[in-house]
Amino acid sequence: MKKIILIITFAFIVFACRQQHDNLIESEKQDIISSLRADFERQTGYDQSKEHLLTPAFRTKINWKRTVQIHKDTILIAVTVLDSVQFPINGKQVNLKNRVILKAARSSDSKWYYSTVTFIPTSHTNGYSGLILSRGLPYNMEKIRYYSNGSIITNQSIIQKRLSNTLDKNLATSSQALRSSCKYGYVNGILNTIICDNNNGGAGGSDGGYHFPEGNPSNEDQMPVIEDGSPEAVEQFFVTNHCENPCLKNIVDAIIMSNIQSMAKESLMDAFKLNQDFNLDFYESTQLSNLTGGTATLTRYDKRPDGTFANMDVRIDLNLNTLPNASQEYVALVTVHEAIHAYLYTKGFFNQYGQQTVAQHDMMWSSYINVMAGYLNTYYGMNINEAKVLATEGLQNTFQSKIEDAVYLNLKNSTNYPSAQRAAIAQAYRTGTKGVKCK
Repeated sequence: MKKIILIITFAFIVFACRQQHDNLIESEKQDIISSLRADFERQTGYDQSKEHLLTPAFRTKINWKRTVQIHKDTILIAVTVLDSVQFPINGKQVNLKNRVILKAARSSDSKWYYSTVTFIPTSHTNGYSGLILSRGLPYNMEKIRYYSNGSIITNQSIIQKRLSNTLDKNLATSSQALRSSCKYGYVNGILNTIICDNNNGGAGGSDGGYHFPEGNPSNEDQMPVIEDGSPEAVEQFFVTNHCENPCLKNIVDAIIMSNIQSMAKESLMDAFKLNQDFNLDFYESTQLSNLTGGTATLTRYDKRPDGTFANMDVRIDLNLNTLPNASQEYVALVTVHEAIHAYLYTKGFFNQYGQQTVAQHDMMWSSYINVMAGYLNTYYGMNINEAKVLATEGLQNTFQSKIEDAVYLNLKNSTNYPSAQRAAIAQAYRTGTKGVKCK
C-alpha cells in the first residue's frame, strides 16, 4: 500500500513540476510578446486603429495572442485581413484571407526588425510556387520575390513566363500611371495596387543600411493559425481562357479577373466563377465572318423541377482573323459584350432552342451601354464619350442588333458627336489606327 502511495505521490510531484515549468514557459513567452509588441508600437506608432499601416492597400489588424516563435530571434505574428482581397495570378485568384503575417527578426545588434509578409501561392505540389511579398516597417521598403518549386527565381524572362500576372501586363500597356514593378489585386471588388517593388537590395532585403526580414516559403508552413481556420484554398475559376493569341489571351484574362457589375449589381462572372456546374469557356475562331467580332453560344443547360438552372455551359468565340489587328479597346469591348451575353444566359434570356432572343439584345443595348463604356473608361483610360460611341455605333452593324430605332438614336445622341464622326471613331478603333494596338 505504501508503495502505491509513494508512486502516486511521485507522479503528482512530477506532474506539478511539469505544470509549473509549462506555466513558466508560457509566462516567459507572454513577457517576450509583450516586450515585442511595445517595441513594435514604439518603432512604428502602431495601434489597432491604424488599419492601413501594415498594408496600405487593405485593412488589417495584428493578433498578438497568436504567435509562433521559430527561435529566440524570429517570431511570426498572426494578422487578420479585414477586407475581401483577391489576387489574380495564372488564371486563378488567391484569397489573401489568412495569408498575411507580421514577421519580427532580431539582428546581431539586438534590435528587432519587422515586415509584413503576404503569401500568394499558385501551387504546393513540388514545394512553394508563387509570390511572397515583404514590406519592411516602418520605412515601407517593399520586395516581391518569385518562387518555383521552393526555389527563388531571379531570371526575369523565366519570371514573366512562369509567374507573370496577365492582368498586370494588360494594365501596364494601357495606362502610363500603372507601374510595371507593381502588383494589382481586387480590394472589395475594386482594382487596387497591392505592392510595388521599391527595394534594390540583395537577397537579404537590405537597402541603404536598413535591413528587414523578408518572408520565405518555410514561414508559410510555420505561420500561426488565425482564429477562423487555416488559409483558404486557391480558387480555381470555372471560367477557362483557351485563347493562345497573346492579344486575345491577355484581354480575356483581364476581364475574367475584373469585377464588372451587371445592372443588378452582380458580378458578370460570379455565376461561372463560384459554381462548378456553370462553365464559361473562351476560344479563338477563324470561322467567323469579318463583321462578327465574337459570338456567345449556350451549349448545355438543365433545369430543376422548380425552374432554376442545375447547370449551364457557355462558349464564347472571338474572331482570330480580325481582332488581333484592332485596338485593345475594341477587343475588350467585343469580349465584354460577349461576357454580358453569357451573363444574360444565366438569367434565362434564351428561347426553347437555347438561342439568344431579341429581348437579350434589346436589354443589352438599353441597359448595358454604360457598363461596357464604363469598363473601357476605367481600365483603359478611354474617353467616356468615345467609349459610348464604340458601344453603340461600333457594334450596331457588327452584331446586327435588333434594338428599336428610337432607343438607338437616344443612345447615339448621348455622346454629342455628329454621325459621321461617330462612324469614323468606331472604324478607327476597329482597324487599330486609334487607341493602343493590341499585342
